[in-house]
Amino acid sequence: MFFKPKTRTTADLPPARQFTGQGIICISGLYKCGTSWLSLALGSHPDALALPELDIVRAFGHEYETPLRPRTPQERIRYLLTASNYGRLPAVVTALDKTPSSHELYDYLETNSSKRIFIKNAFTGTEYIRLKSNPSGGSSGRLQRYCTYWDLDETSAQQLCNLCCDANPADEAIRRFAALHAGFSGKRVIFKSADQINFLHHIERILPDAQRVVIIRDGRDMAISASKFETYIKKKTHFADVWNMAAVDFWTRLEQWAHVATVIKNAEADGRIILLRYEDLHAAFEHTLGQLLHRCGLSVSAQILADIRRNTSFAKMSGGRNKGEEDLASNIRRGITGEWREVLDGASKARAWAVAGSALEMFGYTKN
Repeated sequence: MFFKPKTRTTADLPPARQFTGQGIICISGLYKCGTSWLSLALGSHPDALALPELDIVRAFGHEYETPLRPRTPQERIRYLLTASNYGRLPAVVTALDKTPSSHELYDYLETNSSKRIFIKNAFTGTEYIRLKSNPSGGSSGRLQRYCTYWDLDETSAQQLCNLCCDANPADEAIRRFAALHAGFSGKRVIFKSADQINFLHHIERILPDAQRVVIIRDGRDMAISASKFETYIKKKTHFADVWNMAAVDFWTRLEQWAHVATVIKNAEADGRIILLRYEDLHAAFEHTLGQLLHRCGLSVSAQILADIRRNTSFAKMSGGRNKGEEDLASNIRRGITGEWREVLDGASKARAWAVAGSALEMFGYTKN
């Protein structure tokens, strides 16, 4: 859950070098496989805090290199505030009569990027100025203004900027960043990034005591959903340029899914992750989530599960739509399973099974 934390200073933080990920839950999986829904569900638990999406490995280091080569302070600011949802915490534009929804707010900030827009943080009540981050860089001042989320005093806010933006080793920066959020919140902190599964070895090494949860979805549905959502991303946001998004067709997506799915299955077999299926969360929400909460050391009760289900229902998350009603401009598109059955024709269904059948079978998915 999101909350208003008490005012703290960085003196409250545990020593970063001694922090090994205690109380941290890392959610990952594949693109468009339910990581956002799962993060919101876990974050709706009274003893947990789900942060907006951020790949902490990519934010602080060059993810494909071992050991991690640290990113420059400018690159870190870019990833924290421009190329991730972490810098887009819910807020209200105080100059507007009507509070916009999250995507309306984003569009408002995009179209008024050169204006000094006063924003009141929805959690702390603090009013501050929000300027669009420059994709090519930025200043620690923008990050410092973001620190109003944590209701920090000015000195501690600057210290947080130093933790994030100093040219320190990537491993140390990640530990400090995770320790900072765990220390300030006093709750189980959830970091979520769909792509983080590709860099699981970095998380295991840097935060060995963090719990690693992976959610997977039928690759045929994933490929359909990803293709449609990417069309929206390229038309409506600047993320396509920031992420250097290239066009990827359905078949390439499905091949990528099959490869990563095999990696996920091997990781589960080795006991490195907690795995669940998107379809099981749909079909038996309370049972599936209850088992996950128990494994994560979070309390489970009928009331907690009912509250989480109510807070994460498709109708509430989509602004009142029924399951199956599509909104291409929303991250919550249709809220259904088995879409591939209606979208693919007979020949495409057969080809999809030829491409990814062995990987699909590993997770209990069938040809028809």
